[in-house]
Amino acid sequence: MREFGTQECWELDALEPTMIDQLLREAIEDRVDAKKWRAAKARERKNKSVLAAVLQRWDAVAGPVRGRRR
Repeated sequence: MREFGTQECWELDALEPTMIDQLLREAIEDRVDAKKWRAAKARERKNKSVLAAVLQRWDAVAGPVRGRRR
């Protein structure tokens, strides 16, 4: 109790991996603001699409600049 601040104790190696997964998911989902999570995921999707577009044109954009030094 002194070391971890609780009287609860779990031996995770005694649990099935699926049970460990379920316990972790429930504990995390209880603490996540779903609205903020969805907004963050939407920003992530948008940023990925922007990066994908940059990658498609990388040679055209970076080509002229590659040989220059700052």
